Amino acid sequence: MLQNLYPHIAGFHGIFRWIVLAIAVSAIYVAFSGWRGTKPPGANLFRLGLVFALAMDLELISGLLLYLGASPNLRSGFIGHGVIMFLAVLCAHIGGALTRKAPTDVMKYRGPAIAWAISLLIMFAGIPRH
Repeated sequence: MLQNLYPHIAGFHGIFRWIVLAIAVSAIYVAFSGWRGTKPPGANLFRLGLVFALAMDLELISGLLLYLGASPNLRSGFIGHGVIMFLAVLCAHIGGALTRKAPTDVMKYRGPAIAWAISLLIMFAGIPRH
């Protein structure tokens, strides 16, 4: 059954990655905007962190479905990509947690800014090159 859905999931995965990248850039921009610590963390920081983490989760789930629906000779080529993207999702969640758990207002901006920037760099590093 998953083989019948494979082209649709692959199309979603390919298009949704651009949305994830746009959300990542906007979340990083908002996080770096409060780097100086002159303003308290706003709702946009929390919302973008949540949306970024959820978008990354959805992209990871669609990637896992693609992996499960791929033929066995294709699977070996995607293991590295999956592991790297899992690390990017992990950094996105760490940044989201830092928006809520950081002890000071400055750290509520700086921690997520660093974690989300690392997540974006990991995503760029994990792009398959064919």
